[in-house]
Amino acid sequence: MEIMLLQKMRCAIWSIALIVLVPLGVMAQSTQTIRIVTFNTQGDVSSPDPSPTEVLPNIETVLEGIGEEKYTGDNIQQLPDIIALQETTSNSTTVSPIASALNTFYGSTNYASSPYQATQSGGNTDGNGPNGLLYNQNTINLMASFPVGTPLGSTNGEYRQVVRYEFQPKVDTGTSTGIFYVYDSHAKSLSDGNTGPDQTAQQEEATLMRTDEATLPTNSSVLYVGDFNVNASTDPSMVEMTSSGQGKAYDPLNPTNASENWATQSSWPSSTAYDNLLTENTTYLDYRDDFQFVTSNVLNDSAGALDYVANSEHVFGNNGTTPYDKNVTNSANTAFADINGSNPSVSNIIAAMNKSMGSDHYPVVADFTISTVPEPASLGLLVATIAVFRRPRRRKIS
Repeated sequence: MEIMLLQKMRCAIWSIALIVLVPLGVMAQSTQTIRIVTFNTQGDVSSPDPSPTEVLPNIETVLEGIGEEKYTGDNIQQLPDIIALQETTSNSTTVSPIASALNTFYGSTNYASSPYQATQSGGNTDGNGPNGLLYNQNTINLMASFPVGTPLGSTNGEYRQVVRYEFQPKVDTGTSTGIFYVYDSHAKSLSDGNTGPDQTAQQEEATLMRTDEATLPTNSSVLYVGDFNVNASTDPSMVEMTSSGQGKAYDPLNPTNASENWATQSSWPSSTAYDNLLTENTTYLDYRDDFQFVTSNVLNDSAGALDYVANSEHVFGNNGTTPYDKNVTNSANTAFADINGSNPSVSNIIAAMNKSMGSDHYPVVADFTISTVPEPASLGLLVATIAVFRRPRRRKIS
C-alpha cells in the first residue's frame, strides 16, 4: 500500500540549463592619481616686453619640468592631468599653442584645452589676461566649462572671469561617478595697500565662487585654485572662502591656522616660517599669492570623493631654500633636486623661470586620488541548472 502511494506521488524531473551573461572580475574599484597645477604664466605680455610667442617656450619647459618631478613629499611622478592657467591673453594666442607644444614634446595627443574663452574687464595683456585651462584628455574628461559671473571690475569685484570646470576620470565615462569641480580664479591685485577697495573686490569675487558652489550637489568634491593676490589668511577674501557652510575652503598647507601673514616684510629675511609657501615671483620671492584650496571631503579622504594626497601640495621651484627677495637662480635653491630626468634639464627649467620670462609666479602642484569603477571589459558565461518538477500524468484506468 505504501509503495503504491509513493508511486502515485512520484514526479518526473526536467533539467533546464540557463545561460546567464555576467561580468567577470572587472567591477572592482581601482585608484587613479590626478596631478593638478595652478600657474600664473605671464603669458599676456606686451611690448616692450617679450611677445607671447617668445614667452611660450619657457612656459612649456616649466610644465615639462613638473612632469619630471618626483616630489619628495609624496614620492609621486606623473604628467599633470589638469593645468589651470592665469594671464593667458586668449585661448588661441596662449592656451592652445601650449597644448600643441606639449603634445609635440610627448609625441602624443595628451593635452587639450577648454573650448570656453574666459573674459575680463579691460584689456587682456599686462597682468589682466583671462584664465584658461589644459587637461590630459587620456586620463580626464572635461565635462563642462561654466563661467561664474560677468567681469565688471570694481562694480562686482570680478576683473578676470572665474570659470568652474567639471571633470571626471576617463575610466568613469558613461557613469555618474568620479565627478569633481575646479574653480580657476585670478583676483584683483592689491594696488592700494593692505586695506581698501581692492580687498573689497577680492571679497566680492570670493562671494561669487561660494555662491556658485552652493548650487552644486551637496558634498561635491571641489577645488578653488589660482592667484588670489592676498597678504594674509585674515584678508576679507580668505575669510569669505573659509567661512562655514557648503563649499567651505580648506588650505592643505594651512588647514587650521587662520592667522598667517605672508606679507609682513618686517619679519624678513630672519623669519623662515612661510618661506616655502611663497609664490610671487621668480625674480624676487616675496608673497604667497597662489593656492589650491579644497573642500573638507577632499581634505579628509571621504568615501566617494576626490582625495588629497597628504604632503603633496607644494610650490614648484621653491622649497624654502631661496632667500626672501631673491631670484629662482639663487645658489642656495635646492628645490629642483627631485627632478627625475634630464629632458628638460634642471638648468633649462631654471632658465625658463628666470626673470619671469616663462613664469610670472611659481606654479603650485598637488596630487589627488580618486576611486574609479571601470566599465565591464568582457562578459562571461554562467551556466545554471534548474530542476523543474513536472506534474505526473494520470494513468488511465480502463
